[in-house]
Amino acid sequence: MRRICFFTGNMSEGGGVERATQLLVNQLALETNEEIYVLSKSGMGKLPFFPLSSKIHYSTFHKHNSCRGISILYDVFQLYRYLWHNHIDILVVVEISLSIFTLILQIILPHIKYVYWEHFCVLFDNHNRRLCRLRSFALRYGDAYVTLTNQDKDFLSKKFPKQKNIRTIPNIAPYPLQANIYDKSSCTIITLGNLLPEKGSDLAVQTAIKLLKRYPKWKWEFYGDGPLLEILKKKVAISGCEEKINFHARTKDVSHIYSKAAIYVLPSRSEGFGLVLLEAMAFHVPVVAFDVPF
Repeated sequence: MRRICFFTGNMSEGGGVERATQLLVNQLALETNEEIYVLSKSGMGKLPFFPLSSKIHYSTFHKHNSCRGISILYDVFQLYRYLWHNHIDILVVVEISLSIFTLILQIILPHIKYVYWEHFCVLFDNHNRRLCRLRSFALRYGDAYVTLTNQDKDFLSKKFPKQKNIRTIPNIAPYPLQANIYDKSSCTIITLGNLLPEKGSDLAVQTAIKLLKRYPKWKWEFYGDGPLLEILKKKVAISGCEEKINFHARTKDVSHIYSKAAIYVLPSRSEGFGLVLLEAMAFHVPVVAFDVPF
């Protein structure tokens, strides 16, 4: 029996990365005899936003409030101690930015297999030199590098032709295909996701203001949190559309939201995969989205 550890950023957050991780580790715990561990770098004292199987060993890093350089070294030591103490055989690094903590450990703990799991489009943050360097190192020294789409894989294969360790594994569908019939009488548009610039929530609000003034029977419901929340609320208030455009906190159970929706809108400027598209399609909800890579 092997011991597989998933090293994540913060499982207490309710984003797509955390959801994809939760779906995979829970399924592995259910269908295999492997011992599954999840180690979250942040979120100490908080439970994972999406519930994990009772079979999974869940831990978080201890906080360290010193300067950045010392903090990184301390985190590397924490990770080393955790992997050694739990006799981990395979380490899955869920976010490429976390490879800053693992690349040095590949020298110290060479018996462990290191898998780097890409959750963003590989074109995202191409201007970020630090992230590009980490991606390059992970590709070069990791035992496997997992992308979410074949287009991501093809792009990296052309850019790094010597690397033969790139694999494509799409995300798991969060819900099975539902038997319920689509509600043709619904006049509700929905958008789920963190309110961040790359998610395009500002574009959706601009569209909603224009659209709902023209079609007063309709309404647009946003589900999610983020730094743009107050700015978007202010724009809606100025437009006079408060009764037609509503903001709700992120939620764990979204089945009742999809079952009452007429249209799902994904306004993202960039997406790694878009789990919400699978969710909407599972409930037979038509989807409108930008054609962004990939």
